[in-house]
Amino acid sequence: MAVYYFEVGLHEIVIFLMIFNLFALVVLGILTYKWQHEKAEFMLEKWAKMNKYEILMKSYANPIGTGPGVGSRNPQIMYRVVVKDSKGERRSGVIKVGSRWLGVFEEKITVDWDGDQENAFYRKSN
Repeated sequence: MAVYYFEVGLHEIVIFLMIFNLFALVVLGILTYKWQHEKAEFMLEKWAKMNKYEILMKSYANPIGTGPGVGSRNPQIMYRVVVKDSKGERRSGVIKVGSRWLGVFEEKITVDWDGDQENAFYRKSN
């Protein structure tokens, strides 16, 4: 019976380590992206419960080139939502989850209700 030996040189080891590190980096990126979105969902649900809102509709509202994982300067996750309050009234708007610089690593929620922009402008000009 013949025995074959496979010699592994430094070149093969370096290539293997590069491929392994690339694979590990991709897996870490996917897991981090998934964690950020799960954390944002949790924060959104917590915000709704604290404010006695029922979320009727939600969808991602990040403009292209923003949000976590795209190398933008704004890692917030944004949702367009329609909510119902305890009185049964509906409101819609955009909810920004996380801070502008740290994303969901900072527990912060900013709400821009539809129609409030006109009111804010009116208050500033008078």
